[in-house]
Amino acid sequence: MKLALGVLLLLSTVTPAHAQSRWTSEDVHLAIATVGPRTRCVVGYEIGGGPYNPNRTYNPYATNPSSGARGPIQMMPGGVIEREFLRTTVDEALAQGWSEEAAWAVNDPYRPDQVIPFLQHKILTGHGSHWSPILLGLC
Repeated sequence: MKLALGVLLLLSTVTPAHAQSRWTSEDVHLAIATVGPRTRCVVGYEIGGGPYNPNRTYNPYATNPSSGARGPIQMMPGGVIEREFLRTTVDEALAQGWSEEAAWAVNDPYRPDQVIPFLQHKILTGHGSHWSPILLGLC
């Protein structure tokens, strides 16, 4: 079990070649400073190599090559959670008076200051089991 988790963590730190460098590990650090310990634990496992890994990098463009999960909270492209995230951020932008085109352009599954608070919301509303560190009892 530990070996499989280690392989999963190693794979989840691969950066796709097409990733832009708009977001940095510093952005991830700033975002996790605003959330609770359970959310920080999940991010630590998903893209940091575990919460106690002294060499963690918090790569916001981490992509798991076997599952395709991506970004700071490892959302599956086209999955239920990613679709909900995208819809939520569009609705918020539209409510602030943005055009439909601009509202959809703001969505970014790699953007730490959007996805990490979204993860905390999902955990606090009972949907944390979508993330393996919670499902496996690690966080």
